[in-house]
Amino acid sequence: MTRKSLSEYFAEIVELSWREYLAQERSPDVTSRQALLFAIVRACVEGKLGAIQTSLDRLDGPVARNIKTILPKFYTEFPYAKSVAVASSVDDGMPTLPSSTEPETQTISSTPQNPPSDNGLDPEPLVPEELPTGKLRPVIDKMMDSPQNIPESILKATQACDKYDYSLGNPTVKSAIVAGLINLAHNGKMSAIDEILNQLDGKVAEVYHLLCDDVVTTSYALEAPAGATKDENGVYRIENKSMGALWIPRLEKDNKRGGR
Repeated sequence: MTRKSLSEYFAEIVELSWREYLAQERSPDVTSRQALLFAIVRACVEGKLGAIQTSLDRLDGPVARNIKTILPKFYTEFPYAKSVAVASSVDDGMPTLPSSTEPETQTISSTPQNPPSDNGLDPEPLVPEELPTGKLRPVIDKMMDSPQNIPESILKATQACDKYDYSLGNPTVKSAIVAGLINLAHNGKMSAIDEILNQLDGKVAEVYHLLCDDVVTTSYALEAPAGATKDENGVYRIENKSMGALWIPRLEKDNKRGGR
């Protein structure tokens, strides 16, 4: 039988009520694997942002980096061309490409899209596709629409449960983790505010401008390919967008190196 990973165990723990969690945490038979996960939960409810971010990454997957690249334009000039080929022809092995007046923009996502999973809450609208779904992100979304005092109330309830007082309620572990994050944001911790914004709205786009000037090559063909137009000097030229696409594999590789 295959042993569950730590992340799989953690996904089960966050679904427990706080009372159920305490029973496991206080059991004399706790293993080191369990103790490690219990320590993460405790750090979360104590407001340790690093532990909360680790929980989100392990359960929901990292938020995709939003990278936009503005590529240079690649042109071929035909200074000796006196005419333009018909639309179906190809000259000098160069495919017919439409010209463009706007910089080409490519958007790359480093995180695969995952289908929504059961989060133990009431049915909720789908999380935007660019964000992976999981155990905690939908809870953040729901709690952010709740009254402002809810996170603090949840944390107080966990503290009372620790003392065997269940009069304030018995929240789930995942609610307590999210309450720890939102409580930090309410107290003005900017890194926690940024984390919530990233989790719900996605990361702010990182824009990369590759090169500064257009790249122009010269062809000595006597006929320009279809789609070529004259520049201000009366020389035929055509944009070759396929050259810009050569940058994309490298960008995807670099994108995978990103972190928080």
